[in-house]
Amino acid sequence: MKDKLTKYYTELTPRERFKLVLDALSRDDEDEMNRLAETCPQKTYRMKDAAVTDLVDSSRDVVLVFTILWLDGMRRFLTIWGINQAYKESGQSNNSMSVDDPVKLAEQLYDLSSLLKGIYTGLRHFCEEIEVEPESLLAWYPPVLNDIDLLRDILDSGIPASEEASKLVLTVLRQRWQAKDAH
Repeated sequence: MKDKLTKYYTELTPRERFKLVLDALSRDDEDEMNRLAETCPQKTYRMKDAAVTDLVDSSRDVVLVFTILWLDGMRRFLTIWGINQAYKESGQSNNSMSVDDPVKLAEQLYDLSSLLKGIYTGLRHFCEEIEVEPESLLAWYPPVLNDIDLLRDILDSGIPASEEASKLVLTVLRQRWQAKDAH
């Protein structure tokens, strides 16, 4: 009976073949599974080189992760900066906005500047490893290049980059970089 049915195996739809494979598996019928596999139609596919597409996909993932980290740091920085500016412009030493001590605000701005510089430094180190310029990689999301330029004075300042942030960003970006080395 099985031999008579075998001649129809080439006409099975993928779903029918799949169900028969599961049936054979549930019966522990290895011979039937082999027959189904051997009679499965062969197809040839054309596709883009996976080594290239993996690199492209991974680069987009890296930019997405960097952008999320950068924008979170930038949002925090701009919030504190805005509070600090409002405090300065109020001209009041006892501000009705109940703002923290201006020294504390300045320290927070310094720490957030260090954090942002650390995030960017982590990206730069990662880009050195993969031999790509940060600006080229970030071309996937041009608005983040504008945001980086807004804070260029901070990135170029003498404020030290947060080593912790730099190492964390480098580690996270390496994890997202899942492409295989093409050579």
